[in-house]
Amino acid sequence: MYSSVVEFYQRSVKKIDFYSGLNIIIDDTPAEDTKSTGNNVGKTTVLKLIDFCLGAKGSIIYTDTENKKETYDVVKNFLCDEEIEIKLILTEDLNDSNAKQLEIQRNFLQRKKAVRKINGKTVLDKDFEDELEKNIIPDKDVEKPSFRQIISHNIRYKDDSINNTLKTLDKFTSDVEHETLYLYLLGCTFNEGAKNRH
Repeated sequence: MYSSVVEFYQRSVKKIDFYSGLNIIIDDTPAEDTKSTGNNVGKTTVLKLIDFCLGAKGSIIYTDTENKKETYDVVKNFLCDEEIEIKLILTEDLNDSNAKQLEIQRNFLQRKKAVRKINGKTVLDKDFEDELEKNIIPDKDVEKPSFRQIISHNIRYKDDSINNTLKTLDKFTSDVEHETLYLYLLGCTFNEGAKNRH
């Protein structure tokens, strides 16, 4: 199972390397600048772009978090007009340069212009999550929890998932689905979990 992000970049825009251990994104505002707060340096955007590579919708990047109907057109237009492509490289071991890697590429365009690749192979939108799951969690042999549900515990940037340590899925998710997710994460398959509840 892949466990670490090794690097990710927007073509010709930014490259970020991650290292083994704790990684911190900090503000590089000069100390003498007392008016800047350190907010808006891109911490949440990095998490959103990683989430996008792992199957989230592109709209999470250019939609207002608090008002889903509000779109940041400048950001959306830049991503589409410049055909910005995001690449996420996962590795089984950050300390081993020969470790197996998984490369995921996506852009924000639609239909024939969409880029959606795993290890260089183009994947249809409807198959993308399944292919990610096969590559990242190859031993998973149960339908529930879904791949997106499993990674919700690790990629948290929305207020609901940050403030709720256990209930990381959206507010419409039932307790049964949360239970299934955590039984899975503890090594109990769905069928075994179902037996335990009777």
